[in-house]
Amino acid sequence: MDNSDLKSTSLYTNYWKKKIVNRGRALVLDKEQKCLASFSIKANELHYFNKLTNKNKIAQHTVVTAIYTFLLNKLILDFDGYLIAGSNDKNIPLLLSCQFDLKLSFKEYLQKIKVEILETIKYSDSNNEVVGKKIGIEDLRLLSNYSININSSSDINCNGILVDLKINEDQDLKIQVYYLEGFVDEIILELLIRNFNRFIVDLENNIEVCLSEYALVSEKERLQLLVEFNDTKVDYPEDKTIIDLFEEQVRKTPNNVAVIFENNKLTYQEL
Repeated sequence: MDNSDLKSTSLYTNYWKKKIVNRGRALVLDKEQKCLASFSIKANELHYFNKLTNKNKIAQHTVVTAIYTFLLNKLILDFDGYLIAGSNDKNIPLLLSCQFDLKLSFKEYLQKIKVEILETIKYSDSNNEVVGKKIGIEDLRLLSNYSININSSSDINCNGILVDLKINEDQDLKIQVYYLEGFVDEIILELLIRNFNRFIVDLENNIEVCLSEYALVSEKERLQLLVEFNDTKVDYPEDKTIIDLFEEQVRKTPNNVAVIFENNKLTYQEL
């Protein structure tokens, strides 16, 4: 190895040491891998996304990664911004550090993600085995439970949540979500995917939105939660007190369980 190679390796080593300082390995889960049903978003619904990215792979990678990590931050408390991403042009998984700030607009967050992706790609061109030995981590994929693959053949295993995206020649987007059983509730993943779909389809309106103001439920869903699902009105006798109603219940079902605390049960009669 000549001096230029040594200098290059030193630069790469310093970059990765700084990036993963005080970072432990992610929990490796020996669980069954599952997946949600795949779905597609047609190009005619992705007009602004396709206009903004103009078929540029890095631009596509940036927008998709920004949406994904933003939603992970909103939905999963343990997500700390570190993400394994499949590279478009090289079969080298990238370790991204997507630092989040709710004060930013999505457009500003996009710029931060773009810089992070370009810088990470730059420092992923060296001999990964040599750098890995120097920083003490030979496989950067061991540093996060969250990953994304975008039109890549990178070897990324699901160690928590893996979102696999394919953008075809017609610019349609196909999405498949894999996860390990017990790592995350399926309802959270469904909310993640539903919001990913909604966000990218309405990207033109969301581009300037402040991240703190984005609602995970639509207005229709919010009204459904507040009105329909909260419709708990029941008729009750207005001329009776709580004590009257309780005494009446005692007479009707004295042996029914009224209270359970730890391993103890009390019937209405015992109360």
